[in-house]
Amino acid sequence: MRGTMAPPKFIYLVRHGQSEANVNWDLLKTVPDWKVPLTEYGRQQATLAGAYIRGDLEKEFPKEMDPSVITAYCSPYWRAKNTLHWLADQVTDKHPFDFHMPHHVSGWITKYDPRLREQDWGNYKDPETTKKIDAERDQYGTFFYRIPDGESGADVYDRLSTFLDTLWRDFEKKDFPRVCIIVTHGLTMRLLLMRWFHWDVEHYESLQNPKNGEVWRMSRGEGDKWHLDTQMKFKEFKDEKKITEEVKNAGS
Repeated sequence: MRGTMAPPKFIYLVRHGQSEANVNWDLLKTVPDWKVPLTEYGRQQATLAGAYIRGDLEKEFPKEMDPSVITAYCSPYWRAKNTLHWLADQVTDKHPFDFHMPHHVSGWITKYDPRLREQDWGNYKDPETTKKIDAERDQYGTFFYRIPDGESGADVYDRLSTFLDTLWRDFEKKDFPRVCIIVTHGLTMRLLLMRWFHWDVEHYESLQNPKNGEVWRMSRGEGDKWHLDTQMKFKEFKDEKKITEEVKNAGS
């Protein structure tokens, strides 16, 4: 990183809560991916994520921390925005969630950045075609596999590189808060960490995506060195023959 880093002390990465499309892929035949909202369970997951962050901050800053002073970066997809707002209502007693402006968090520095969006899959999705692509992508590798009419993981990595340039410039501002929250999507979270910590492709491919509503924490230590405090989970790899059969079955 360039220059002398100002705060934050902690960064919380949050995957959006369960969305309507997570339980019903048919929805994506007619609803644009970016307009898919949370389910009721997804809102509960976002609330629990906020309670977790609040509890963590109370342990780390028992006296001096004002949890209303936070900068949040968020994907502009509705499920991510919804997650941020239900989460924020738990983090602070000052009720930053404005129910009259459902995409606004009052009192926080909130930035909705398209570079944090989900990996592009094209426009409307046919569930059967999507299942085939998903199986084929698992066989090929999610980083280099390019979704027809969409992005590869490498494309997402590239746009996240420019997002991090912006983030690090923001960190250099003297008034940047001590806590930063980033609400985004599963693959995007994993790729952001790959870029941040300079993981190689093999290490990235070995890791699981976060679950809906899962929170990963990063902390800044001595010498402005960042650490990933969350224990990552590794994938259970299937043998190549089994994956090939799944691809064939998805296409039949």
